[in-house]
Amino acid sequence: SPRWPTVRSGRWCRVRVVVADRGVRVAVAVAVRVAVAVAVQVVVAVVASPSRVLDAAGLRTSQWRRLMAAYDYQRQLERGYSVTRLADGRVLRSVADAQPGAELVTQVADGTVESVVSGAGGAGGSGGVGGR
Repeated sequence: SPRWPTVRSGRWCRVRVVVADRGVRVAVAVAVRVAVAVAVQVVVAVVASPSRVLDAAGLRTSQWRRLMAAYDYQRQLERGYSVTRLADGRVLRSVADAQPGAELVTQVADGTVESVVSGAGGAGGSGGVGGR
């Protein structure tokens, strides 16, 4: 009865082929080794791809979280800064917007402070805010 080629898996694939010429046997063994090596590389790449994709996505996500945290104004309030708004909700950006008698709401880390402008001055000028 004829003997069929057999393949055993391991570090190197061993092949037994019943043929008349030794050169053909070596060529078949080398071809099988190459095919198995390529197949193993493909499997490793396919298995590793989701892991690489997830690692890259995780890195991007953590970078976006850090960026968003840097722009979070609540963190700035916790550092000691404040946000002052006019009565209509607009942010007070200039002394010129703070007319005498205007009501202001200043937000700090732990709440808000309401005040009324008693006067306003330019850079280094005298002006006051009374909220008493």
